[in-house]
Amino acid sequence: MKKKIRKITSISLGVATVSSIALALHFNSLSEDYKESHIKLNAKYKDVLVENEELRDTVIKLKDKNTVLKDEAKKSSGLLEQSQMEIEKLNGETNKLRKQVDQQKEKVKDLEKK
Repeated sequence: MKKKIRKITSISLGVATVSSIALALHFNSLSEDYKESHIKLNAKYKDVLVENEELRDTVIKLKDKNTVLKDEAKKSSGLLEQSQMEIEKLNGETNKLRKQVDQQKEKVKDLEKK
């Protein structure tokens, strides 16, 4: 009976030892996988940071260009308004001159009749 108990105990210890070794190998493998994943994620994170910085620079450049374009649009709008006012002024002067020409033509006709 004692031999059976020793044998069972030995087998149990053997199984426990094998299980412990298997668990240790499994956790070691998981640890290595974790380290590799961590290294890959770190590299991706650094890439994302670089891309983010590039995008930030692009956004800043686009905002600057947008500001310049808005300023140019305001200037163009002002020039357009000025041009329209000058056109109206010139149209008014042209109409006055046409009236004067028409008046002069009438005077000439009157003089020709006399």
